[in-house]
Amino acid sequence: MKDVLSKVNDVISKIAANAGLLNEDGKIELGFDDERMLIIVDVVGTLDECRFTYKGLHVSKEIARQFYRKTDWYGDVEEAKKRADMEGMKDWRKLCKSSPPKLDPRLRIIIGEMYMAATNELTKSRIFDVPRLADVVKKYQDYASMN
Repeated sequence: MKDVLSKVNDVISKIAANAGLLNEDGKIELGFDDERMLIIVDVVGTLDECRFTYKGLHVSKEIARQFYRKTDWYGDVEEAKKRADMEGMKDWRKLCKSSPPKLDPRLRIIIGEMYMAATNELTKSRIFDVPRLADVVKKYQDYASMN
């Protein structure tokens, strides 16, 4: 398993580097085929599976996580998890007193563009009609500095 993980990580890191991204952390899901041979069973190298950075800035679902960590809902989640743990409950969601707020519409657009621009860069294709990743990251930096 370690050998497979290492090889997959090396491939992801190389492709990411060619797109100007640093593969900070990733995950893969493994399983067995009918003959008990180890196989990869999920996608690899996506912004949802890896934590990529571009010149030190996150280019992954970590951006949405950071947004939600600043909300009251995040505090409610942490409180619900602690209470569930103390009460021996597995599903903390039943104890959470609020729902996650909607993403700021500007941030939602930036995240969408970031995913599409990263896809373009990683595949060396123009699949999506969006600005280059560097420009989207700059747009995110501007947004983050104002919020």
